[in-house]
Amino acid sequence: MAAGERLKSKVGVEYSRNPMREPYMVEDRNLITWQHPHSAAVLADRLLTILR
Repeated sequence: MAAGERLKSKVGVEYSRNPMREPYMVEDRNLITWQHPHSAAVLADRLLTILR
C-alpha cells in the first residue's frame, strides 16, 4: 500500500506529490502548500492572483 493510501485509510487525509524537482502546489480553500523550492514561482503566481 502506498503512503498516500495509508494516510487516507488511517486518518482520512489526502496525500499527493509530484516527481522531485518539478513544481507542485496544492490549494484547498484557504490553505496552500507546496512541495519544495522549485515550486516557489508557482506559489508566487497564485498568491499574486489571490491578492489582486
